[in-house]
Amino acid sequence: MLTSTYYDLFELTLKFPKATLGDAIKVAEIELYLGLSRGLTSLPLSYYVDGELLCFPEQHEWRQKWSKVIQKDVSQMLTFAYNFAHTMLARKLAEKPDSSRPELRVCYSTACHYSFETLNRFLLLSNNLVKGSPSFQLNLAVYACITLCDYLDTMGADERKMSLNLISKIYWHLNQVGEKMNDATDTIAKIVRKLVDIANETQSQAPKARKPSQNSQTLSVADLPQQVAEQLRIPAQPYSLPGHAELRLPDVAAFDNFEDFFKDLFDR
Repeated sequence: MLTSTYYDLFELTLKFPKATLGDAIKVAEIELYLGLSRGLTSLPLSYYVDGELLCFPEQHEWRQKWSKVIQKDVSQMLTFAYNFAHTMLARKLAEKPDSSRPELRVCYSTACHYSFETLNRFLLLSNNLVKGSPSFQLNLAVYACITLCDYLDTMGADERKMSLNLISKIYWHLNQVGEKMNDATDTIAKIVRKLVDIANETQSQAPKARKPSQNSQTLSVADLPQQVAEQLRIPAQPYSLPGHAELRLPDVAAFDNFEDFFKDLFDR
């Protein structure tokens, strides 16, 4: 379980002369998940409505604080985490039984919006980034797929079609870059199969030069939040430690493009 002590310890890495952008990304990520943990356990949860979407002040402040680091995060890990936090908090409010809950349509709209955002961004990642993604990042994409599947009944026809298309593309994309049957692709395959069944019922690589890793890129103090940058000039103080049925989806390798694969899902 993440604690503020763990965050404080990790933040110390940013005070080292050889701290990297990757270090800053990890510190920012830990801070976001600490805020998410508080949001999921706090009553009442602080939020406001902007148009058709829920906004959470703590997450908004986090994004402003780490904006420069987020812009340089080529892995998009921080953006995925930000979207994931909004999806989870919106789902929490949707399941909240008391009268202080916002309108359900706003909760559904928020969860689906950030799920769509996650999947669209995931599809833009290069093959190298997808192959090198930690399992947790793949799980964020899986969670977005599950959310869209859970909220299909709240969507209009166009959103349903978009959900099916996006989730199928994720499955196709993972297979194309070499992520065969692992937990992520297996779960997404089950979701695709379920969506195909629902839809049918309703209707009755050339290697590239390796780019420098952000973990080896020198971290600029100017990229850090002001509070962190100021601490770099303060002498460090002594610190003490405190059965699902088999799925028969078409073989991706048998198709030259996603369109043919997607069409075959409905012709089987």
